[in-house]
Amino acid sequence: MTSIRGDQLEKGLTHDELWNAAQWEMVHHGKMHGFMRMYWAKKILEWTESPQQALEVSIYLNDK
Repeated sequence: MTSIRGDQLEKGLTHDELWNAAQWEMVHHGKMHGFMRMYWAKKILEWTESPQQALEVSIYLNDK
């Protein structure tokens, strides 16, 4: 598991350029393609301590 801080996720400043692009699309356009959303969420699951935390982070970033 890679440890990534919440502010890095919000700003799209991770080591994963594809994930960053998906996050920027969400921030700037308020939506993202379904395939990218699956990738986006799976990486959050990979980078967090538990599925519950991944869900909370995903909902927070999605609804922001």
